[in-house]
Amino acid sequence: MKDGIYEDPRSYEGLHAGASSFEEFQGHFHKVDPETCSKPCYPHYPRYSKPSMRDPRQPVMKGVAYGPLPVKRHGLPLNGDDLMSEQVGAMWADWGRKDMQLLKSMGVNYMRLYGNDANTSHRAFLDAAQEHGLHVIGGMSDFGFSQGPNNCLINDWYCYDEAYFYFHKQLLMGFTIDNFKRYHPALKAMIVCNEPDLKLNE
Repeated sequence: MKDGIYEDPRSYEGLHAGASSFEEFQGHFHKVDPETCSKPCYPHYPRYSKPSMRDPRQPVMKGVAYGPLPVKRHGLPLNGDDLMSEQVGAMWADWGRKDMQLLKSMGVNYMRLYGNDANTSHRAFLDAAQEHGLHVIGGMSDFGFSQGPNNCLINDWYCYDEAYFYFHKQLLMGFTIDNFKRYHPALKAMIVCNEPDLKLNE
């Protein structure tokens, strides 16, 4: 799942590194060898005929800005702020600290995220949020706008190409399901640039 698909992608027909879920990989291995690998329990993904946030029955938004940066004391370096990545699962996942369970028990139904590494898969996070009934408001990283090698600041504030490039990468790394045909149902909104008046102001 982590290595083989890169070495021999033709052996994993219909699967995509970073975008396909653990259960989809397990389903592939079950078809290949049902005696060794049991059939997975696929998550249920609801289908919407119209944007669910416009539905009058949509519950009142009760959200948190989720940013529990894993730094134990002041001054320690932070390797990244992408809290949707699997590397940070020790905080939000049920096999770790169970933050999603805690938030749900507090009545939270929306999680607002900030950092977002477009090279990292977010499928496990979105699947877990869906399982707990939590909606996600994702955010694009500032990297393409103010830090990357071709950022807006050095291109006379032209940001379209960078925004398009990084958003497209995110669609390929877990923000979509069904072979990239539709958005993950847990992803309810996307913040293209957080506080642009502060970060992109001369």
